[in-house]
Amino acid sequence: MRVNFTTYDVQQDNDIIHIPFDKRDILVYNPQEQGPYPWAFARVLGIYHATVLTRTRLNPQTYYFLWVRWFKRDQSPSFATIRKFDRVGFVPYDSPDEEPFGFIDPASVIRGCHLIPDFNMGRTHELMPASIFQDGDGDWKKFCVAQCVNPTPLFRS
Repeated sequence: MRVNFTTYDVQQDNDIIHIPFDKRDILVYNPQEQGPYPWAFARVLGIYHATVLTRTRLNPQTYYFLWVRWFKRDQSPSFATIRKFDRVGFVPYDSPDEEPFGFIDPASVIRGCHLIPDFNMGRTHELMPASIFQDGDGDWKKFCVAQCVNPTPLFRS
């Protein structure tokens, strides 16, 4: 999936969401998000389409959608006092307040994002039972959101 966006210097650019190569974290507009920022983070698990024929419309229509696993912001007070980057973690599968998975419209994706595992926090199996969504070592407990990206390409042609 390709996501087009405008860069800080008003140039057109795009991000490619490619699941097998771990380019699958996205930034989505979400006005219900708590905190100072109206966006949420998600990991794309699948990119799908469905051709739908209804009784009211005789022409079939194709709908595109993404299956995602949601992240939530780390609101712990110990991290809030020393933080340099925003930190997120997966929503636990048994959370009573938040849905860990969801379907979204690809048009609601703002751009791809780069999430760096917080290696000091380690991994866990508590967020999700053993499944296809995690490798044998489990999920990383937290991720740091890389907000500062060098816009200059490393290699020029």
